[in-house]
Amino acid sequence: MKRTVLFFDMDGTLVANQYGRYVFPEVLAPLAAAAGTTSDALMERITAENWRRQNAAERPDAAWVMDWDDILRGLAEALGLDGTPLAADALTVCGARYATPPYCATLDDAASVLRRLREPGHRRLVVSTMGLSKYQFPVLRGLGLYDLFDDFLMPDVTGALKTERGFFAAYLDGPDAAEQRLISVGDNYLHDVAVPKRLGFGSVLRLPVPELAALDPFERPPHIHAHGARIQYYPADPAQADVLPDAVVVSLAELPAVIARMELGA
Repeated sequence: MKRTVLFFDMDGTLVANQYGRYVFPEVLAPLAAAAGTTSDALMERITAENWRRQNAAERPDAAWVMDWDDILRGLAEALGLDGTPLAADALTVCGARYATPPYCATLDDAASVLRRLREPGHRRLVVSTMGLSKYQFPVLRGLGLYDLFDDFLMPDVTGALKTERGFFAAYLDGPDAAEQRLISVGDNYLHDVAVPKRLGFGSVLRLPVPELAALDPFERPPHIHAHGARIQYYPADPAQADVLPDAVVVSLAELPAVIARMELGA
């Protein structure tokens, strides 16, 4: 019998990210004031630089792409504010302070769901995130999720981005690859559906849309096109969304039953 490996996205799947609500606003406020602009304007520039790095033809390493501290330092220098007091890893330090309730929270009672899914020897639970370990480990520990996982895949750990095959190399090319059933769970169309499916994974999309609740999870995938605006990295042209997840859950509470059915070949 094949062992199941479940790859879990973090932000928007297991946890409500605290960076957009607390961390970036706190860190950007003094820079915005010094530059005579707004925090929103700086956030747009930071996001654009991250996107540029994700699509760069060359890069020093995968961690550089997702290193928000490095992006922030570059922005401060470009604005002539590199002399402004700024902690060496301002976002890392601030993020750690907000990595526990009430600032950071799990979604859908995630810890309880993960415990229900754990079957040592039969299932392996893996964090699969584009976030770097310095940002994500404090959250996992602060919310009591860290010890529920068997492995952690992050760009600075794998040396690759989640959009690249090398990110999953330990599971795709390892000696036990043929004996494993790989299933991705997440809320991001590109990262958790399109890329994993093309690598041969099963896929479960978390899409908390009440209108889908009446349908069976395995009957919901064709209906995601009507809700593309609520899906991370969903193509602007729905015709390009040619890969569908195997199932859609409106809450993680549905996941144990869905995984059990996938293991039976549903």
